[in-house]
Amino acid sequence: MGIGSRRTRSRTASHARSVSAQKPIRARRNSTTALPSLDHAVQGPSHHIEDSGSLTRTVASLAPPPKLLNLYLPHPESRLCTELAHGSAIVGLRIASGEVRIYYEGNVIGAANLDRYRQRAAQAAGRMLHNYPAGYPTRAREDVDPREVVEIGTIQPGDGRLEITAPLGELSWWIDPTDLADLGRTGRPV
Repeated sequence: MGIGSRRTRSRTASHARSVSAQKPIRARRNSTTALPSLDHAVQGPSHHIEDSGSLTRTVASLAPPPKLLNLYLPHPESRLCTELAHGSAIVGLRIASGEVRIYYEGNVIGAANLDRYRQRAAQAAGRMLHNYPAGYPTRAREDVDPREVVEIGTIQPGDGRLEITAPLGELSWWIDPTDLADLGRTGRPV
C-alpha cells in the first residue's frame, strides 16, 4: 500500500466523520401521516425530505392500511393444504397483479398466546399491516393464485373482530371444533 492510498483512506474517514456530525434529516409533512419507510413507497400524499445540504427530494407516502382484511382457508385441492400447518389462520387481500397476498399463522412452535384460531388470525393480520403495504418480513407470507384460497369471512385488525360468513361444513375440515365453538360456529356441518 502506497502513501497516496493511506491519504485517501484518511481523507475518506475524515469526510465520513464530518458528514455524520452534520444535523440529521428533517421531514416536512404535507399530511398528517407519519414519515413512511422509503423501501416500498406507493402513490399518496408526498413528503419533502431535506438534509443538511441543499438536497431536497420528494417521497410518496404509504397507502393507509385497510380497516378490514379477508379470512381464507386453503382450497381443499391446493398445494397450501399440505404446505401450511393444519388449522393455520390465513388473512389477505387482492393485490394489483390479481393474486391474493396472504399472511398465515399456524403456531407450529406451540406458543400459548396463539392457541386459538382467532389469536392466530390476529397475529397474521398484525404482520400484514406492520409497515403496510410492505408488511412484516416473514416466511409466513405468500402471493397466491386466487383459486388456491377460499374466502370465509373478514377480520377487523383494530379490534380483532372476526366475522365468519362461510357455512360450518366448509370450515370444519380445517378449523378445530374447539376454535369453531370459540367463534360461535357450532352444530352439525351441512
